[in-house]
Amino acid sequence: PLILPGGANITAAAGDSMKVRGDGSGNARVVSYTKASGMALAATSPALVYLGSVTASASATVALTSLISSTYDDYIVMFDKVIPATSSQQLCLRVSEDNGSTWRSTSGDYAHATQAVQYSSYQATAISTTDTSIFLENGFAVNTSTESGINGSLWLFALNNTAGKKAMQGSLSIGPNLKIDFPATLTRSEAVNALQFRFASGNITSGVFRMYGIAKA
Repeated sequence: PLILPGGANITAAAGDSMKVRGDGSGNARVVSYTKASGMALAATSPALVYLGSVTASASATVALTSLISSTYDDYIVMFDKVIPATSSQQLCLRVSEDNGSTWRSTSGDYAHATQAVQYSSYQATAISTTDTSIFLENGFAVNTSTESGINGSLWLFALNNTAGKKAMQGSLSIGPNLKIDFPATLTRSEAVNALQFRFASGNITSGVFRMYGIAKA
């Protein structure tokens, strides 16, 4: 068989050239392909597509708006050194169905559970089904003195779906000693098109929130 760069088919044209190398197992691998036109081969779509980011600076909230569309079903938000202005705070998430004009904040809109593991092998869980936000740490607060703040990721599934609840899954590290994993659910059926992050009290001193779309198969 002939193995092509990126695994995608190539439409050859007069004057194109390529280098092929046998791998000793009966395969012929195209190691380079040059089009006569000078144009590059069309690249395959990456699994993760960067959509945008917000850098907090003494911010009351961070909103990721105008990034969710029908192009992607699922998304990832990455947290990079998110630090609160006030100690013993939890990072919260609310969603919007009108691109940030209003934020969903009714008791029972969110359900979430948390499992925390510390370096000393201490483990604990917390569950809530009546909060007005998703508390990403759910009882395991972060302090202003935490060396590296909150780092981690939040996966959000089927945000455009209007036929059911929205599932989420997150994993966070807080400083050098605390690891948190949590599943969460938005209990509403409306499509989500914006996300808002805030601490339960006080501003977000610093940190970067990056959003990616997961390419459809």
